[in-house]
Amino acid sequence: MPEQALFDMFQTLKIEPYKKVILQERYLKVLQNFRQRAITLAYMYYMCRIFITVGSILVPAFLSIQRSTSQLELYWTTWVISLSVTISNGLVTLFKVDKKYFFINTTLEMLQSEGWQYAGLSGRYGPKEDPLIPLPTHENQFLIFFHMSEKIKMRQVEEEFWKFTDSAGVGNATSDTMVSKTPETRLAPMSSLPAQRKDILQSWAGDLNQDVLGLQPRTNKSVTPVDGRRNSTVSGPPSKAPMPVRSPMPTTPSIREAVVPETPGLPSIPEEKIPENTIIQVPGESPIWV
Repeated sequence: MPEQALFDMFQTLKIEPYKKVILQERYLKVLQNFRQRAITLAYMYYMCRIFITVGSILVPAFLSIQRSTSQLELYWTTWVISLSVTISNGLVTLFKVDKKYFFINTTLEMLQSEGWQYAGLSGRYGPKEDPLIPLPTHENQFLIFFHMSEKIKMRQVEEEFWKFTDSAGVGNATSDTMVSKTPETRLAPMSSLPAQRKDILQSWAGDLNQDVLGLQPRTNKSVTPVDGRRNSTVSGPPSKAPMPVRSPMPTTPSIREAVVPETPGLPSIPEEKIPENTIIQVPGESPIWV
């Protein structure tokens, strides 16, 4: 059985044990269910088609027989065959046996193809041409494979029973395309940027590639910044202009002179004889720390 071959292949993959259990309990069970349904539908489809085709030929042939000794038997035989052909055709149309037969077999082959592509790391699970994308493994491609297999299953449910409409796009298998690519981490191409932003990025890249420290000055050119909030001007090196010199501070009397004014009637003390950190008590005034 193809399912047994896939099961044996999944057991040899280098993935976590719980992922092998998921593949066995979900993916392989879905495959077995589709296999059984495909066999049942094939039996019903071919039996009904054969009965309809052969009965449609026999009915006019029996009706064309004339002057026979067994007219009664031919009548009832023709009636039974005609009734069986009509019933078979009605059952095929009612249960859509032909449509289900083709769709179930197509879905089964798609699921098997996804399983073998994942096991062989080919197709959408194969290596990409971009060197920035890491090489695929069964471990990092498991989520993509399981997501694709569930999308195929949900597509069959929607086509066979009812199309589920989900505005969030979570459970709707037809909300996006059936072909999914490996998630890629890359920067946006330079060609997709506006012309002004591309010129700025190219000029920055040119400065970084030169053997100089820091960015190079540019000529006067009005450009639009990358954020697009307001215009700015990228100018060249500033010209050497003399810096303004502040006027000297006006001389003021020393703190000691302002704090300890001379008082009439008291002997004056020379400044150079007053030691530092001295408290001077002036009559009628608060002590002054010198």
